[in-house]
Amino acid sequence: MDMDELEALFFANQNTSSEKKNSSRGQTKALKRKQAVTLIDGKRAMNAAISLARVKLSYSEIADAVMKFDPNGLTIEQLIGINEFLPTSEEAATVSGYTGDKEKLGEAEKFILEIAKVKRYAPRMECLVYKLSFTSRSAEVAASLAHLQKAGEEVKGSRLLKTLLAMVLKLGNTLNGSGESNEIKGFTVDSLLRLGHTKAVNQKTTVLHYLVRLVKKNHPQVLDFQAELRSVPLASRESFDTIDEEFKKLERGLTSLTTELGLLEKVCQDANVNLVDSQADVWLLVNEQQAVESLGLEATIKAMQTAASDIETQMKTLSDGITQAREEVSSVLDYFGEDPKRNPTEFFTTLASFCTMFQRARNEVDAADEAAQRAERLKMRRSMSARPLSKSNNGTALKISRPILERSQTTGDQRHSDDN
Repeated sequence: MDMDELEALFFANQNTSSEKKNSSRGQTKALKRKQAVTLIDGKRAMNAAISLARVKLSYSEIADAVMKFDPNGLTIEQLIGINEFLPTSEEAATVSGYTGDKEKLGEAEKFILEIAKVKRYAPRMECLVYKLSFTSRSAEVAASLAHLQKAGEEVKGSRLLKTLLAMVLKLGNTLNGSGESNEIKGFTVDSLLRLGHTKAVNQKTTVLHYLVRLVKKNHPQVLDFQAELRSVPLASRESFDTIDEEFKKLERGLTSLTTELGLLEKVCQDANVNLVDSQADVWLLVNEQQAVESLGLEATIKAMQTAASDIETQMKTLSDGITQAREEVSSVLDYFGEDPKRNPTEFFTTLASFCTMFQRARNEVDAADEAAQRAERLKMRRSMSARPLSKSNNGTALKISRPILERSQTTGDQRHSDDN
């Protein structure tokens, strides 16, 4: 059997047929894309379609979620993505005014058709995004406040830090050559950083190294003072300016929500007034009631009222937290004799930097001490190796590196002597 001939006759044709089918399918898809009617900017339409493709809900369900103020399973990330490509009023008017075959519209245009049916879709979407993001955003603000509050409490309550600062003050006065009459009674926190930059005559040891050795010798428990200041590094990354800015954004979001709620309440109230005025006309009454219910206003208003009430309560808690944190930080600055107008972030940053410098100096001192101990042990071994060798009774040299019997405790010595 000639395999070359067989392959040329049949397999090549099959491959060609398969290629033609794939090419045909590709052309069909391309043709469909070409046939899709695009009414807005092409790049914007494409990006919107990509964002919408990540959402499993239909466009009408998305619009319904916005209208009813109910995420309907949409995540905050999905809502933010959709919100980014909400149509402008011009885009909505253009697409809504399209009179051709709507099935031929692009995905972005089909979405615009649905979302444009929702009155004030843009602010209502913003309110929905605000509602879903509020919990995480407010939690971040609360965490920042907790860091500042806790750091202030730790700094004022740390007994180890007090001991360390007292040693710094005494060492500083000694190095400054101050007599009792000229001794300083306190120092700024910024002065702590100078300890790591002021060097001894040998240009190797710093005042901070000496301080560590002093602490290690006299108050070793103070070496771990940072264990009482665990929130200080966290507080050093916080800023009241950032906290205030985020709080104001949350306030503006709440204002937008209550404004939108007020507008819907007015629409519902006006509809009810019309119903009361037209009670003589039962047919009109029923249909207007159905119209109000079909808009889902009552359910939407209730959902907005609940959200606004909950958020107002949490905002009050945040506001109180900001006040308490400011008072705590102010008391810390006053406790250390710092300028009350000083940025608290700078204060905690300086203190955190000192903690880092102290730990680094401690590691260096420990490493130097260990190296010195190793050198001393090596020296002792060499010294013992150089000693004359003792001899046994038969003249054999014995090298004894350590006593075979260790001296026991007093009671043990007495016991052994009694046995003899």
